[in-house]
Amino acid sequence: MMAMRFVAPALLLAATFAFSPVAFAQSGEAPPDTAAQPPEEEDVSDADKATAAKLFEEGRQLMAENDLAGACKKFAQSQKVRAGIGTLYNLADCNERLGKTGTAFTLFTEVAERTKAALQTEREQKARERLAVLEPKLMRIRLSVPAGGKVKAVKLDGSVVPTANYNKALPADPGDHTIVAITAADNGEPFEEEIELSEEGKTVTVAIPVASGAKMQRRVPMIIGGGITAGIGVVLLGGAGFMFTVDGGEGIGAGLAVLSVVHLAVGLPIFGVGFKKKPVRDAELTVPMEASPIPQVGIGPTGGSLTWQF
Repeated sequence: MMAMRFVAPALLLAATFAFSPVAFAQSGEAPPDTAAQPPEEEDVSDADKATAAKLFEEGRQLMAENDLAGACKKFAQSQKVRAGIGTLYNLADCNERLGKTGTAFTLFTEVAERTKAALQTEREQKARERLAVLEPKLMRIRLSVPAGGKVKAVKLDGSVVPTANYNKALPADPGDHTIVAITAADNGEPFEEEIELSEEGKTVTVAIPVASGAKMQRRVPMIIGGGITAGIGVVLLGGAGFMFTVDGGEGIGAGLAVLSVVHLAVGLPIFGVGFKKKPVRDAELTVPMEASPIPQVGIGPTGGSLTWQF
């Protein structure tokens, strides 16, 4: 009877060591234990386990080959088939190397929370060390949403933002981002704003307008002004081509060609920016056309001139 009392604890201890999680893998190390995951996520078929393991190994191989985009894709697919802390860690590591600091920070945070819940102290510590390194590099977006229920929904890059994340500095990846908000007074035209994150440690705040009459409108004067400017450039280019075919017209043709390039270089960007929507009020919808950035061109027998007004 005494022997049986010691057998059971010994078996339990052996099982504990057999299934204990190993340390996270870094570059060049052995892959992490992808089986280390909460019991509620273990209800997967053997086929799914094999698929997830295969995708994970393919991701590790792509990481070794420095194909970060391909590796991140494989890790994400593996995590979707069979969620695991080790796979999640590798996915976070891959995104950080790819430059997606916001995504990496969010994933490492999830790793830290899950390892803490699973009492995996060493793994949690590694995840929090990675978070500490990422913290000063983070770029964030703060969605300034007033209280009162006038904002029905806010989307960041197509994904709905939970209300709990309103007015908080949310980690985001470098690059362009689009914010769309449906409000109670947008007259069927949702608020839309495009921003660019490029400075480490900077937080960009986007205020969602909900006042009566607030809505989005394209910059019509810029579209018109840029279109006219670019159009003049096209006409001048045609004129330059014609003058080059006329005897003695090379000088005028060269001048027209220069003016054409200037008009196209200025007009096309202005035309494109005009299509980016911005929040406006009804009183701001009418803008005098004199304010449009349209160059004034003068052409003489031996050259031309360009007058610019802001």
